[in-house]
Amino acid sequence: MLVEFPLWRREHAEHHADVRSEGFRYDYARLTGKRELLVHIFMLRHFARALMRLPHNSAMLAYPGLTIALSFVAHSPAWFWLWLLPLAISAVVHTHIELPEHLGTDESGNDAFANAWIVRASRFATWFVNANNYHALHHHDPRLPQQSLSTAAVTHRTRERYVTTYMDFFRKFYAGILAATFVLCALGIASASDIGSRRSVREVRAAIPVLVPTAIVDGVTIDHDQATVAIHYGKHRGTASLSYHQARWWLVQATSRWSPEYYLTHDQPGILNADGYLATWHSADAWSGSYENILSRAPSDAEMVGVDANSIYFFELRVGAKTVTAPKSTLTVWCPFVLDTQSHYSMTFAGGGVDVGHIDGTLKDNTLTFALPAFTAQPSQTVQGEIEVNPTPR
Repeated sequence: MLVEFPLWRREHAEHHADVRSEGFRYDYARLTGKRELLVHIFMLRHFARALMRLPHNSAMLAYPGLTIALSFVAHSPAWFWLWLLPLAISAVVHTHIELPEHLGTDESGNDAFANAWIVRASRFATWFVNANNYHALHHHDPRLPQQSLSTAAVTHRTRERYVTTYMDFFRKFYAGILAATFVLCALGIASASDIGSRRSVREVRAAIPVLVPTAIVDGVTIDHDQATVAIHYGKHRGTASLSYHQARWWLVQATSRWSPEYYLTHDQPGILNADGYLATWHSADAWSGSYENILSRAPSDAEMVGVDANSIYFFELRVGAKTVTAPKSTLTVWCPFVLDTQSHYSMTFAGGGVDVGHIDGTLKDNTLTFALPAFTAQPSQTVQGEIEVNPTPR
């Protein structure tokens, strides 16, 4: 593949440190149309880079140089084609082996089971791809020899997150390529490729499956700190809008949103959702006393961005003229930005005679859940809640 071993070894180490760093110059964020598909399949960006290095690498220059010389001596291009055609075929095979490594996973973190695939394959396919179908395990423990990955997969099966088969992966992959081509043309975008900086497009593409889990991305257009994403849900087409601030992409609006903006029952307070958050408060028994609806807000820049800033959500319960007695309850908060699955989340809820201390939360489907004990809040007081994130791995 015109890659000298020392360079491959260095870039492979960089890839293990950050899966978004790819030595073979795949650019998954741009892989949304037929033109980019051909560029990726034949590894054109990789070979363009390799050709730029050839004058400085006499060993690698010997291969194409020898075939050209033989063709010149034989007065026939046959020797050159005998070298070039197998190289082109190997590029196509190589691409299809590597596509089910990270494409479509969450590449923002370092959890190997979240940013790489496990592909269920036959013994022949496992041999043919040199056990690359266990790519998540390879990233989890690069020291494992390839022949041991299938055995290790049994041990770690409960940790697997992205699991597929080659047939299912490529069926969905090529269906998505065709859909993207037609959808983007229908939206008036001349090219099926994404528009905008590669980093921003990559971040938005990683965020959409978390923030709009039922949607499939057809194309991304970046305009400064705004992103418009063409998506589809089965046969339904739509768009999602995101805004970049506080060092992350926030979902502003998506067609066919599934959650209500306001939750309220007769015997429990409702949460007036703001800033794109979707929160609900449930309890098996009714509350007593008088209270207003719970107000919520997003943190300010100073509260969210910075060395010591770790707040992600604020809310407050305003008590009326009568004491509020609340049974054990559950608070769920969906955030309009991607939450790090490796971080720890906690909540404080205090004021008005209430102090329940720190409550640890659980994270699933980008939704935080907190179990609150029973509490009593004094009349005409305000009880304030805050959710914080601790980026230290659990």
